[in-house]
Amino acid sequence: MKSTHRLQIGAWLDFLRHHIDAWIFQDQCVVEITEAVFADYAA
Repeated sequence: MKSTHRLQIGAWLDFLRHHIDAWIFQDQCVVEITEAVFADYAA
């Protein structure tokens, strides 16, 4: 049996494009929006 694997290397920010949620930000400054977006990716 033959198995094929694929490895793609990129910046960790590339993973954000695979996020399937749609977010709406209202009445928030840029800092608050940035913190909310990256909260799930904190180390």
